[in-house]
Amino acid sequence: MTKGRRNWRRGTRRKTLKTQENKTAGKKEISYPKFIQERLDRIPWEELEASYGIRKDYVLGNEQVARQLASGQVTDYVRCYAKVGNLTVIGPMALQANFRNDRVEVKHFTVNPNPDLSVYGDALRSDKVAERLMDTYEYTVKDDEGKAVRKETRHSFANGGSPITITRQNPDGSESKTRCLVSFDGFVRNRDGEIIRGTQKLFLTPCAEVQTYLEKVAPTMYGHEFTPEQREALSEGKDLYIEDFRTKDGKTFDAVVQYNAVLRQVVKVDTPFWRETVRKRNEASRTAAPEKRQEAEQKKAPARKEEAQETAPKRARRV
Repeated sequence: MTKGRRNWRRGTRRKTLKTQENKTAGKKEISYPKFIQERLDRIPWEELEASYGIRKDYVLGNEQVARQLASGQVTDYVRCYAKVGNLTVIGPMALQANFRNDRVEVKHFTVNPNPDLSVYGDALRSDKVAERLMDTYEYTVKDDEGKAVRKETRHSFANGGSPITITRQNPDGSESKTRCLVSFDGFVRNRDGEIIRGTQKLFLTPCAEVQTYLEKVAPTMYGHEFTPEQREALSEGKDLYIEDFRTKDGKTFDAVVQYNAVLRQVVKVDTPFWRETVRKRNEASRTAAPEKRQEAEQKKAPARKEEAQETAPKRARRV
C-alpha cells in the first residue's frame, strides 16, 4: 500500500471519528437500566474502535443504538469503516452483539442495495417462506394533524411464518441440524423519510432460543401473559391475534404479533388479516357515525322543545 493511500485512509478514519465526536458533544450522559449497562460494559470497545472506528462514547450517547446492541438486536446505522476482502468500506453499517457466556462477539453488516435472500451463501430454499418475507403493502405516513405526508413500502410479516432447517458441518465430520426462524432486515425510515436502518439481509434465530426467550425473558407483552400454546406458536413463526393487550393507563386494545429475528423480540405486525380487520372496523365506524349523530339529535330534540317552552315569554291575560 502506498504512503498516500495510507494517509488517505488515516485521514478518512480521523474524519469519521471526528464526526462521531461532534454528534455526541454536548449531550447529557444517559443512565441505562442495570441489565443494559452490564451488557454494555461487556462490549469489547477497544476492539470496536480499532477495527471499525466506533467509539464507546458515540454508542453510549445514542440511546437507541446502545439499547439495540445490548439486547443483541441488529442496530440502526452507525458510521464506521470495515474491511471487506481487500477493500476498506466506509459508511453506514449495522452492528449486532452476540453474548455467549463470558464471550461477546460484535459483528458488522454492510447495507445491500437489493434484497439478499441467501442463508450462509446458499439461496433460501423455501418459496413459501420467501414469499411471506417479501410480502409488502403501501403505508400512508401522516403528520401530527393527520394529514398524509408520503407513501412508503412496508413488510407485512416479521418472519417467514415457519421454521427453516440449517445444516452445519461439525468438526468431527458429523452434521447438526437446527430449526430456525428467519426474518428480513428491510429498510426503515424515520419521520422525515430518511432511511435509518436495514441491511437488506436475512437473520436467523433458533426456535429453541425463541421458546426460552418467551418462557424466561418476555412471558408477557402489553399486560398479556402468553399461554404455553401461544409461546409454542410464536416459536414456530406463527402470527397471533391477541384481543386483550392493555396500555399503561389500562385501556384494552387488540393487535397481531409475531417474533422478529432481527429485533430478537415479539413485535406488532400489519399482516393482511390485520389490515382487513382495521379496514372493516373503520368502515363500520364511518357507517355508524351518521346513525349516532341522528340518535343524539333525536335525544336532544325533546329537551330543546321543553327548554324553548320554559324560556318563551308568557302572554298577558285579558280581563
